[in-house]
Amino acid sequence: METGSPNSREWAVALAARLRAVQASWAEEEPDARQLYLEEEMERALDGLAPDDRKACLDALAALLPETGETAESGKPPPAPATSPSDWPVEKLVRELGARAANLDPERRAALAAALAEAGLVKAAGDGGSADLPEDFRRRLRLPAGKPVAASHANRLLLQLLETTLTLDQLVWNIWKNLAPGSRLRRDASGEGDFRTLTGRYLTGDAEVSFAQVAQALESSRQLIAGLLGALGPVGRGYARKTAGRFSPEAIRELVKLEPGGFLTSPDAKCWKKFCELAGELEEAAVERDIHQAIVGYAEELVLGPGGKSTSTTT
Repeated sequence: METGSPNSREWAVALAARLRAVQASWAEEEPDARQLYLEEEMERALDGLAPDDRKACLDALAALLPETGETAESGKPPPAPATSPSDWPVEKLVRELGARAANLDPERRAALAAALAEAGLVKAAGDGGSADLPEDFRRRLRLPAGKPVAASHANRLLLQLLETTLTLDQLVWNIWKNLAPGSRLRRDASGEGDFRTLTGRYLTGDAEVSFAQVAQALESSRQLIAGLLGALGPVGRGYARKTAGRFSPEAIRELVKLEPGGFLTSPDAKCWKKFCELAGELEEAAVERDIHQAIVGYAEELVLGPGGKSTSTTT
């Protein structure tokens, strides 16, 4: 008489076939080693069963094994049913967990890590502990030697600094593109000069991206920011001086003297007329263009150097 449901018998037949294969494959091994392989195969098979189904499946296997002659051939009774995972030693559970975790997708691995952290078995990522900062970091931040640095604080600060840097990097090049579309100073359109792209490739170990490339992209952005900010003072003073000089009484009187005729018109009237003419030339677009050109010229000279010879790979 068959034992168990059709599903349990199918499970037992399949497992019996695998046990025979294990027995044949390791026939030259010591009996104890062969027994261990058989037990491992049993454990893997049982692990895929719901607890309520195990008894029926084991009964089906027990009824099937004598029919195959396994016991007579091996000279030993069939391997004892594996214990439930709940009865396994903790060390065995950890080994099994490690073996299975290797095949999980990133989301399930993250969820598993969070569950272990919640259980207090591991520390949450970036939580607690000390960060081992190089001496250069400590010197620049004026940290006392030997004073521990909280790893979680270091990670949060690094993330904030990175976000700020990426935002400024993108912003300054967008401003420059609109301010000086025809400038010789420009970012490599292929992405080789993009700080975000290069940083990601460098951190993931891309052999084609060196630290020097990342540093150069960052330095180019730093120079451009310095050029734009540094231009505000000199350009403002220069434009104010130019405008004040052009509209000063002395400058207007000199222009009036150069014009012929007008003997019947008073000098003051002539000067006022000339002032109105000059003021009429002050169109908003022209003023904006002059200021933009002055800013671009100052920034280019600062970054590219006198004569426009660039020391940057972004041009």
